Amino acid sequence: MRAAVHLECERGAEAYIRALLLQALSASGLAPTGLRARRERGEVASLRATVAVNGDVAQALEPVISRLCLEPGVSDLHWHLEEGDTKHQALA
Repeated sequence: MRAAVHLECERGAEAYIRALLLQALSASGLAPTGLRARRERGEVASLRATVAVNGDVAQALEPVISRLCLEPGVSDLHWHLEEGDTKHQALA
């Protein structure tokens, strides 16, 4: 099963947040299968990491989401299952 983590952050913090996202995924035992960064409107950057997950997706991603939501400048933080799954979890 694959899941995607999406977030928006301040453009100036993009490199730091990207590194923190990868570190949090690794610390949770999740290996990213893809990472995309885009510059959005104005001073906003959008990051998307795709990971392969075995077992309970919510339990696997909870520490990652919890860690990233503490960072100033991070907004619109959410995850979803890929490949037609409809389960969705969001934290704003």
